Order: sequence, then structure tokens, then C-alpha cells
Amino acid sequence: MRWMKIDEACRYAGGVSRKTLYSAIREGRLEAGRIGAGRNLVVSDIAIDRWLKRSRGASSAADEQAHGGRSA
Repeated sequence: MRWMKIDEACRYAGGVSRKTLYSAIREGRLEAGRIGAGRNLVVSDIAIDRWLKRSRGASSAADEQAHGGRSA
């Protein structure tokens, strides 16, 4: 397991924005921890992989529903 600060985590997640990552953390969709006095957020590669997998699954289901059960 590797821990990353937010900028590195954004790159690891395929170039998502800091806003996207912070929103996912705030909404409880992405697990994160704090280091030091609690000011710096860190995210593990495992947590990002899980988040991306769930996100892809959710968008695939939405695509299928929008296309009457067929994938686009």
C-alpha cells in the first residue's frame, strides 16, 4: 500500500481534478487519512483503485439504464 498526497493521488487516478477528489472524500465515497496535525490529507492507492472501480460500475449501470438495458 502506498500513501499519496492529493496532487499525486489526482495523477494516479488518471488526472482527475483536486475538486473531484475532495468531493469524493467529503461525500464518503473515497477514504482518506490525515497526517501530522491533521492538515494534510493522504489517500492510499488501494482506496483510489476501489473508488475508480465503484465509479466505473456506477457509470456502466447508468449507461445501460439510459440505453434500455443495452451498453452504448
